[in-house]
Amino acid sequence: MADLSVINDLHLGVQRSAGTTPLSAYLLRKSLLTQAADLLDSNRNNDVMILGDLFDSITIPMTDWLATFQMLLDRCTNSGRHTYLVGGNHDYPKTDTTLSSFQLLCKVLEELHPDRVTCIHEPTMTPHGYVIPSLANQDLMDQALESVPACEVAYLHVNYDNKFAAQSDQSLNLSPEQAELCLAKNIVIAHEHQTRKIGKVWIPGNQIASSISDCLGSDAKRMTIVEKGQPRFEVLYPIHEVYEDMNWSELRDSEKPFIRISGSALATEAADVVSAISNYRKNSNAFVVSNAVKILAEDGSDVFAKSLESVKSFDVMAALRAFLTAEEYAVVEKLT
Repeated sequence: MADLSVINDLHLGVQRSAGTTPLSAYLLRKSLLTQAADLLDSNRNNDVMILGDLFDSITIPMTDWLATFQMLLDRCTNSGRHTYLVGGNHDYPKTDTTLSSFQLLCKVLEELHPDRVTCIHEPTMTPHGYVIPSLANQDLMDQALESVPACEVAYLHVNYDNKFAAQSDQSLNLSPEQAELCLAKNIVIAHEHQTRKIGKVWIPGNQIASSISDCLGSDAKRMTIVEKGQPRFEVLYPIHEVYEDMNWSELRDSEKPFIRISGSALATEAADVVSAISNYRKNSNAFVVSNAVKILAEDGSDVFAKSLESVKSFDVMAALRAFLTAEEYAVVEKLT
């Protein structure tokens, strides 16, 4: 059996707005495609499993779709190894009346190369282990987890030990108890973008950074290699090669593609902060330049110590979870 390279959460076709200019957002999309093609090429001698979220959204720009199709078609034609495309939560539409970019890609590739491509939309046993794609809700995921047969490796697209995800159909969760009861000797998880290893659970994080948050929480980008049924992590590159944090009062030139500007400022300096970061972003070659500067009260206290970045990303639903019971939250979810 060939070794398996697991790739996940590439989010091709992403259209960033926060922290970007129209040009840098476009160049980020192009860079992600180039890096994805290089990643596939460097693993041409292995079977490859793309374990969910190949695309960032249900429908991506056609130019990005065509580039993805071409790189996978080249692999099917030239590598001689098998490719598994597994559906993630970003890959599926909410209704059966819409065909997503991922579903279209699967249909075309399976039609052209049925012997080289396997698209996985439901729990499936493969030569490398048992695969569970993203499913419609947690009940279906729980049923699928209970049905995992004894095997060397199970591959899932879920959160791990995420209490919020466990209460929401919008995001699936594997609990530590479920992991322990699972008959697979190892569990490889996609969906999370930072590296973790807990017991038999392997979470590589994503391989290609596409945002500032992708650069936080891990010291490197890693992928999973499975050899004779045993997973291991392989380091692709350290985070410091692509990410830099700098104080807004000490801005400097940087060739890093992801730059987070932090520090603190008084409320009277807020306009200066916004102006400095906006000018830096326009003159930078970075894909993303984010504003994480904390704005303090006039006495320097942290009463208003929230960065503009955190305010923009405020999650109302997450906040409601802290105050509502599970039953009340379920009612709110239905209304939204």
